Amino acid sequence: TQKDFFNNTALPMVEDLLSGQNALLFTFGVTNSGKTFTVQGPSGDPGILPRSLDTIFNSIKDCHWDNASVKPKFFNDVVALTAEDRAAQEAVKAEIFLDFARRCRRRRLPRWTMTPRTRPI
Repeated sequence: TQKDFFNNTALPMVEDLLSGQNALLFTFGVTNSGKTFTVQGPSGDPGILPRSLDTIFNSIKDCHWDNASVKPKFFNDVVALTAEDRAAQEAVKAEIFLDFARRCRRRRLPRWTMTPRTRPI
């Protein structure tokens, strides 16, 4: 089954990824050999990609930190943020969301609202 295949192949890689290791799952094969079926899965029986994403996001859902005092720098470093830096970052994020909302209205896409944060990130 898709579940058995995921548990025996992709799950150990996802667990390694969550512990800080690099991971790559690569599929290859001739046309019509089942790569998409294996990765995406049929309706009602998710493949390795939806199961991997579900595992990752369910594993980190309680690790969200609203009061970030650091920002990633390049690939392996962080920079400490001052209160002013955090406020500036929040303003940039808010502008991105507002710009997206304006573009959605121009294209007559469904409207959504952004709830402003009451405290800095």
